Amino acid sequence: MAVAYSQRHDTNGFIPEPCLRVLSFERFPRRVAARLVAAGLFERTEQGYRIVYDEALCETPSKRHERIDRMVRHYYQESVRSAVLDRDGDSCRYCGVTVTWGGRSADGATFDHLEPSGPATVENLVVACRSCNSRKHARTPEQAGMPLQKPRGVN
Repeated sequence: MAVAYSQRHDTNGFIPEPCLRVLSFERFPRRVAARLVAAGLFERTEQGYRIVYDEALCETPSKRHERIDRMVRHYYQESVRSAVLDRDGDSCRYCGVTVTWGGRSADGATFDHLEPSGPATVENLVVACRSCNSRKHARTPEQAGMPLQKPRGVN
């Protein structure tokens, strides 16, 4: 509950003391918090508690987006990204929906590997919406029953 609270309210892992009662199903939430401090999962602060765990779990949505953006830019060579975007534009190659770059919704844009364990090449990457990428998972388009549509600019 504390992790969900932190992410929803963008607190980077901080839990204000007054929120303990709301986040805990226990009758005495301070006792629960004290046990979490003893276990090394919470740190006591002046106004509440800070969750102690993997930094990626308590980052804000904007920081998470920036981190993912950096990883994508690092992972895919700029020339490969540009070529895939020139070919596919802003359309999912599976369902044809117009994708939104930087969005986290079902129509948010991703790059999908046609051969899941294959290289990050122009031939092996396509633009896909998050929904289709998730549905395809670690399968080829044929295995997933998801044939590729032609890029919008190609007849």
